[in-house]
Amino acid sequence: MRSVKTTGGLTRGKGMSEVQRLQWLMSMPACASVNAAIQQFTGTSFSTSLQHKEHTTARRDRDTKDTNTILSFLYERNPFRQDESVRNIETGVTATAEVDVHRTEAVGDKIKQSLNVQNVFKRLITAADGMFDDLTAIFSYESSSFPSSIFDSSGSMRAALKPPLAEAIWSLGDCSAPNLPESNDVRYVLDGGSLLHRIPWPRSCTFQKICEMYVDFVNRKYDKAVIVFDGYASGPTTKDAAHLRRSRVVVGTKVSFSESTPCSSKRDHFLSNGVNKQAFIDLLSKHLEENGCKTFHSDGDADVLIVKNAVQCSIASPTVLIGDDTDLLVLLCFYADLGAQDIFLKSETKTTQIVKIWDIKRPKCVLGQEVCELLPFLHSITGCDTTSRLFGIGKGSVLKKLIFNKHFREQAKRFDGAETKSDVITTGEQILLSIYNGQEIDNLNSLRHQKFRTKVNTHIASVVEIHSLPPTSSAAKFHSLRSYLQIQQWKTVDNGMNPIDWGWHLSDNMFAPTMMDQLQNNF
Repeated sequence: MRSVKTTGGLTRGKGMSEVQRLQWLMSMPACASVNAAIQQFTGTSFSTSLQHKEHTTARRDRDTKDTNTILSFLYERNPFRQDESVRNIETGVTATAEVDVHRTEAVGDKIKQSLNVQNVFKRLITAADGMFDDLTAIFSYESSSFPSSIFDSSGSMRAALKPPLAEAIWSLGDCSAPNLPESNDVRYVLDGGSLLHRIPWPRSCTFQKICEMYVDFVNRKYDKAVIVFDGYASGPTTKDAAHLRRSRVVVGTKVSFSESTPCSSKRDHFLSNGVNKQAFIDLLSKHLEENGCKTFHSDGDADVLIVKNAVQCSIASPTVLIGDDTDLLVLLCFYADLGAQDIFLKSETKTTQIVKIWDIKRPKCVLGQEVCELLPFLHSITGCDTTSRLFGIGKGSVLKKLIFNKHFREQAKRFDGAETKSDVITTGEQILLSIYNGQEIDNLNSLRHQKFRTKVNTHIASVVEIHSLPPTSSAAKFHSLRSYLQIQQWKTVDNGMNPIDWGWHLSDNMFAPTMMDQLQNNF
């Protein structure tokens, strides 16, 4: 049997041939059955002794001795005792409180968060300069942990600067309404989200009293108004990131309340919780409707529903939309009908400046129908609540390009009417190239390199800021997808488009923007 178990086995030296071994192996099952039958018939049994070296007496004695040695060591230095100190179980030396080796992962994560993106960028570029003859390929990577031209250091999308778009449109021509109409036929449509923050909440006042304050305010200033509210109970939305930023990442605790419950929280803290906000909207709507107002509720963002209600009201009567958001101006220019009654947009924000009152027909005439139809595109691609602001790119400059550059308008139309994700990504990159004044033959990666060289050559004494460069093609892809999705939602033709397919992913039951798909360590 030993010859079978050793190297070479049956076929070593003058042993069996391969054919003989095969026959022997194939016959074993049959032989085993015969062998078992004979042993059973004769009442005998055959077995071999334990031959493995691990079963020898010497080896078992040695294993017993080693096991006892380990147990004795652990008995004196128990590693499982309830002691949170860091210690060496062999020497018994206990570490001081400054030793944090057990927090390696947490410390490492903290270091990564504190890394200066600009310094990382400079080090990578310096290292690459000595390794590669052509640096163009290096600029296909962000050289940082996030695309800093469209995301800030906290990992959030750069907050949109929306008012400059309204200011740019206002400066193009006379868009103002000298006075609002005073006839009894005027209809008022209110942005419910803005209305919620218009009334201060007295401390310890009941929710019924708070609702009565809103009703009194609305009926005193806007007789029998139409109020449209956002929805906050339909699960994750693409505005989750904007809501989180506005609440400064602090979300109030859920409060169970009724009309008679005194409010012990500050208004903004209470409304930062979506469940609280939806419950209060439902209660307030009940009081408003009981006092002659009409209320409408959107499943999510209400901007489109607000504007459509205003446009519907303008068919029969002059209509005033009360709201502060630039989104409303953009959508009014897109949806308003020049053949209907006048529509006005007025802000109720308390400022020391004169409140602008927009006569929507005037900016529509100043801009022209073609540009008005492309305003949702412009607003989305340059940054809104669900898309990133492009660092260093103002909405006013892009508006001028849209008005005076026919080629850019054609690009915008192609993006607006794209039918596939591939078309959205390709056209989106071409549009960003135009916005950053790149050539058509360029892609964003080569434009990044070109901009970098230009900045180095013209600003020798200064540092090239990484966020001043255009985004990579990888980051631009997801920005384009998010922009396209928002345009379709504004046009209410999204047809149930899943945000996960258009630049978003789920994180903690909220939609978060996908930054890029080309990681730094790939090169």
